[in-house]
Amino acid sequence: MSGGGAGGAPPLTAPLRAALYEADRRIQAMAGGSRYVLYSYLRTVASSVARADSFYVGLCRDDRTIVFPYNYDGREYDDPNVNPWQPGGLTEWIVTHRRPYWSRRDGAALLHRGRPFGDVTRRSREGIAVPLFAQEEDGRRRRAAVVGILSMLSYEEGVYTEETVAFLACLAESVGALLRREREDAERRQRLFGPPEGVSPVAAAVPSLNETAHLLGERLRALRKQAEALRALLPPEDTERRAAADALCRECEQAQTDAIEALLRTAAHSPLGGAPDPMARLTAKEREVAALMARGLSNREIAGRLFISETTVKTHCSSVIRKLNAGGRSGVAQILRPLLAQSPPKEEAENPPHADAGAGGGGVHLLSEPDRKDAQQP
Repeated sequence: MSGGGAGGAPPLTAPLRAALYEADRRIQAMAGGSRYVLYSYLRTVASSVARADSFYVGLCRDDRTIVFPYNYDGREYDDPNVNPWQPGGLTEWIVTHRRPYWSRRDGAALLHRGRPFGDVTRRSREGIAVPLFAQEEDGRRRRAAVVGILSMLSYEEGVYTEETVAFLACLAESVGALLRREREDAERRQRLFGPPEGVSPVAAAVPSLNETAHLLGERLRALRKQAEALRALLPPEDTERRAAADALCRECEQAQTDAIEALLRTAAHSPLGGAPDPMARLTAKEREVAALMARGLSNREIAGRLFISETTVKTHCSSVIRKLNAGGRSGVAQILRPLLAQSPPKEEAENPPHADAGAGGGGVHLLSEPDRKDAQQP
């Protein structure tokens, strides 16, 4: 990790470089672990450098929505949420410009152009938001794509400096390295061992329904056990608090049951039996190309159908194969066959398919738009 921040920021002081070195070491050790633990650690590190009355992580999706899995306002945890990008808002600005935002540079014009969260009676006076980058396929090459945002905000002005911006950008760079490592590990396992027998490469690349149910069930079970332990500590005569504890235990029990049922319903309605839609990894044009590839059309035939050059078709085909970990055109056909079987072509000669079956939906990238306290989400 370099001593300077992104975008030509001034060099960091020796103490801050030492803090970033230690932070990077710990972040890389969190590969495959709890995201909550990772995000909480980022908030702690950022708060050690400058005041952070609010802190959030946003993850971008292809459908121009941003998922906020982690929001803190003061010492209060705020519920995760999903918001569409605000036109001309902070998320759109960061994805477009690919560099950190600091409210002092634009007179806070973008700072409050979002949805408030946390304590909506107070207004953020200053904020920093930096992009999270991860590697994505772009034709035959990989590029750094903005997949999310890290942001810290303050109720007071004059709290942050250029060095604070550079520090947060370096933290985001460490998270990007973690994401790349996790992806490379998954690709390495796929390359060396392949998916389990009878499982498509796409399904093998993500957690199974059982794994997801187990993780969620364990978290909810731990919460229920803590609620039961709290109830046991209350004296029998404290009827009001015991009633509240009883209600909390029932809520935990209901959450466990409802969460599993929701996962089962999702799996039942998925054409891939609970695996994510493989089309969600592709751009709109790649979806069109992939559907035609899966139906056996040659590059020349695809070019004629979509009115693009063969060179462009080759680029899209390469990207589709890599994103789906398909290994080749036959692999693409195998992965997409369940979707195509559910949505047969309609007079293809006159109505070429556009974004074939399952083309809707977007894969998680990493980002959204908050503006807090108006601590706001972009």
